Amino acid sequence: GGSVGWAVRGGGIPARGFTMSSTAGLGEAMKVGEVAVVAAAVATRHVAASLSVGMEEGTLGKADFSPVTVGDFAVQAIVCKRISEVFPEDGIIAEETADELRKPEMADLLSRVTTAVQTVEPGATPEQVCDWIDRGALREHRPRYWTLDPIDGTKGFLRRQQYAICLGLIIEGIPVAGAMACPNLPIDWSAASPAPEALGVMFSAYKGGGAWSTPMPPDPSGKAGSQGGGQRHTLASSKGSEALRFCEGVEPGHSDQASNAKIAADLQITAPPVRLDSQVKYGVMTRGDAEIYLRLPLKAKTQDSLSLNGEYVENIWDHATGVILMQEAGGVVTDMKGVPLDFSHGPKLIKNRGVVASASKELHDKVIAAIAVHLP
Repeated sequence: GGSVGWAVRGGGIPARGFTMSSTAGLGEAMKVGEVAVVAAAVATRHVAASLSVGMEEGTLGKADFSPVTVGDFAVQAIVCKRISEVFPEDGIIAEETADELRKPEMADLLSRVTTAVQTVEPGATPEQVCDWIDRGALREHRPRYWTLDPIDGTKGFLRRQQYAICLGLIIEGIPVAGAMACPNLPIDWSAASPAPEALGVMFSAYKGGGAWSTPMPPDPSGKAGSQGGGQRHTLASSKGSEALRFCEGVEPGHSDQASNAKIAADLQITAPPVRLDSQVKYGVMTRGDAEIYLRLPLKAKTQDSLSLNGEYVENIWDHATGVILMQEAGGVVTDMKGVPLDFSHGPKLIKNRGVVASASKELHDKVIAAIAVHLP
């Protein structure tokens, strides 16, 4: 347990009240993020172990049709507390607010959330938990802010498959540091049926500091920690098309799988797509276990703030951490037109259409060209 293997990347955790100039101290920011997401994973593992087979309980309905879990609120409370203790002036754009949880009729849900938070914050009260959650209530752009997706891939979480706790620091509209905990990701991707203790990987990166992963197996004592040292990832640039693998979402409603298949055929990719929930896809690519990620826009389900010209618009928290990981590993992330993602317009990527990630610039150019043919 403990923080073995983290020293190489971030240095010590800064003292309370520490503020930093816009580019200095990104290693420290990443380190605080690592500790926060690893702690939050203790809570999500606790919730996952206690969820009933029926899974419907402990969720609220939500505009984007994703189930919201006890874990979502617990993660947001833990991470927002950890970030604001060290960086009290930093705003955090996260997914939830505590408005619903504060209602008297939600007392049961709030008590479950509080119990989950107490796995890593033993003295937490329901009032504190709500206050911590509301530290993630920032919605407008700032020159420097964090963004958190407490449980990215809620359906994966409910299926006991892939989900991620994704935290990113954005300065002047660009992701510059991030940490992502993937509690169910096999440490060895090629393992056929890995044992529970062979699951869990934490990824992290900061601008100029590289992309890293550290095993994050469940700790029987309940303490957060990682075993062994971190590994730095640098993507291999050249692979023949027959060896290429592309990632896409599990849910057909989240991206255009039909177009993905046509583009894969154009690129002479014969391997079947790797279908994973959440930003775990970016982690898998950072490790070199896939080379392309396509998330092409679909028609939106409803005409509301989620859509622009009738298309689904991506949330910043679904991509911020993945962007810094991929860039630091030597990969490229843009929208479907090849335009860099612009994180300076609040919670949505309103200036971009879709998201494409590739292991190299050379490969990325080919992918963007193939997309232009099928989706002009």
